[in-house]
Amino acid sequence: MTVLKIPEFPSTSNPLTTEFDLAAMEDLARVVLRQPEASPVTERPGPLPAGGDPRCTGGAAMTLLTAALEYAARGWPVFPLHTPIAPGVSRACSCGEKDCKDVGKHPRITGWQKSASTDADQIRRWWRKWPDANIGIVTGDQVVLDVDPRHGGPASLAALERQHGTLPDTFRVHTGGGGDHFTFQSNGVVIRNSAGVLGPGLDIRGAGGYTTAAPSLHFSGNRYEVVDSSAPAPIPEWLSQAARTQKKSNAKTKAKGEPIKTGERHDRLTELGGRLIAYGKGKWAVIDAMLYANAQGSDPWSDAEVIDLGEDLYKRYAKQPVILPPMTDEERARLAQQTAALLNTVQNALHKYLIVSKAATTVLAVWTLHTFVFEVAIYTLYLNITAPEKRSGKTKVLEVLAWFVARAWLSGGATAAVLKHKIDHDLPTLLHDETQSAFSDKDAVGTLVGILCNGFHRGMNYTSMFGQGAAMYPREFRVFCPKAFAGLGNYLPDTVLDRSVDVAIQRKKKTEEVSALEVEQIERETEQHQVAVRKWAAAARDWLREFQPDRPKEFHDRQWDCSKLLLQIADMAGLEWGRKVRSALVELFTGSAVQDDSLGVQLLEHIRETYAELQPSDGRVSTGRLLQKLNANPEWPWAVWYESRGRRPDPRLDDRGLAAILKTYHIYSNTLRIAEEGRLKGYEMAQFKDAWERYLP
Repeated sequence: MTVLKIPEFPSTSNPLTTEFDLAAMEDLARVVLRQPEASPVTERPGPLPAGGDPRCTGGAAMTLLTAALEYAARGWPVFPLHTPIAPGVSRACSCGEKDCKDVGKHPRITGWQKSASTDADQIRRWWRKWPDANIGIVTGDQVVLDVDPRHGGPASLAALERQHGTLPDTFRVHTGGGGDHFTFQSNGVVIRNSAGVLGPGLDIRGAGGYTTAAPSLHFSGNRYEVVDSSAPAPIPEWLSQAARTQKKSNAKTKAKGEPIKTGERHDRLTELGGRLIAYGKGKWAVIDAMLYANAQGSDPWSDAEVIDLGEDLYKRYAKQPVILPPMTDEERARLAQQTAALLNTVQNALHKYLIVSKAATTVLAVWTLHTFVFEVAIYTLYLNITAPEKRSGKTKVLEVLAWFVARAWLSGGATAAVLKHKIDHDLPTLLHDETQSAFSDKDAVGTLVGILCNGFHRGMNYTSMFGQGAAMYPREFRVFCPKAFAGLGNYLPDTVLDRSVDVAIQRKKKTEEVSALEVEQIERETEQHQVAVRKWAAAARDWLREFQPDRPKEFHDRQWDCSKLLLQIADMAGLEWGRKVRSALVELFTGSAVQDDSLGVQLLEHIRETYAELQPSDGRVSTGRLLQKLNANPEWPWAVWYESRGRRPDPRLDDRGLAAILKTYHIYSNTLRIAEEGRLKGYEMAQFKDAWERYLP
């Protein structure tokens, strides 16, 4: 294997103000994301950096916003497009449509023809709202020749060039799908949109249309890339005339044979996919061919159905899946340096703006990075940010986190209905403030708990009825995303707490000082960090599998499941961060263990302590004696067990309450002969041993 040099990463003595070397970051991402040699038409590599691409305008590393501003400076009206949600993994689109036909290529705004703008302030507002938005450029004054290799575009263009001469040098973009966009000046001639007019695989984007611009992201994971940044040349006369006069070619249909007939689609698509797999074609080459064949003839399947069939065929019959070679020691060291630099940046910012423990800032720092790669994991860990009183700073914690997480959605009391639609549509990082108010609506609590309990697991959706009247149907909503909650007191149900780590906030002392949260200042401080972390995420997604952390002995199963991705990121940053994050998680989990346990688990623990104190020779304790000990301890909740239930004057736990709780663990009282007490209702120690082993550490 060729050993590739990875560029040095800058020192992080002051991470908040360090100017990241974006070109070096891009080089690192390209090295770590290397793929086996393959044509862009037959193989789809993993995702490329989301924050910027040095090829978008001919050499300078640029964000999508910067690229959009540069196009506007050329006088080309731009507007935001939707974005692929899981590039290189699926054809999911930010529009939320399950069978989106134009993933990452259709407008985010209505009336784009009139709304497209060259105004810098308007463009900044768009990309502040949708930082990952792909870029659309209105055509008309410029005409774009789209060469699609999947449908024979290069061969069609070669035939035209043999007849009319080579196209002049002009602004050219290599598309994410492996094709090319040639941009020309229209010379004042109205040339309208067309498909296949010039030949198979050759489309025109002109008056009334738009084109997708670099460095937009294709659903394959590839980015659009400027390969010639020259000013657009005048459109050749022969091309202008041909685009306006030629009739659409039917060569495409002839080349592919007869369209698929109704009733034959499954067999024909399966035969096509099987042959291509036997020839050694990659998964997405197989699926692309099946998608094209499916479009021929009447009554085609949805793209999702074709993709499912193609993936099933590939899973069943492909013999040698593509596997990346292992990381070299040099690559591992450079990636560790980059990851640690990003974590240091976030932790320093948290200490600058917040009064929280070092353990908390350590976990918060690695949690922010996990929001950029959470989709590769099975579970995500929730944050439970609590404060005993108002004005303790819990809202400020969310406001600071919003600058460091992916797709931040800072919400103050969103309802369950809003949550499921928003998460399904945008897959945001939910930063939910005043969460205790959301649980005050008794009618919606069931829905809210269902969304949150399912939303920590990648494979679990939330199903509810959708539509109106007779048109209603059960719809599944994706609810898996990173979530942080902030509220007063203990407001989360046990089932949600079990998926969370506590971050306790205290009101600032008069002697303690933190920086005020000035939006303009933190925006400047985090701009380069956002670019850097997106580049890191593009590289890290493919290499997280190489980091398999050891399970801390203090973690129970749920804590281990939810924390694994955080520990992988910590180990990626090196030994020091791996140690710090383990220690911090253990501290936060252990500190909240008693609070997080259900009352049933607390009762089991307190009964175990009572048996240890009494040490009955025969292992038997009467119900009355057990209740006396439980209610006597002022630090335990049993002396006021019925107080919240309105029972006065004796709120203590009684035999019925004890029996009701223990019944859930299949523990029941019996009539026993107890030394010095006679025959009484009570319990034997042996009855508890199974529950103690299962539920207590």
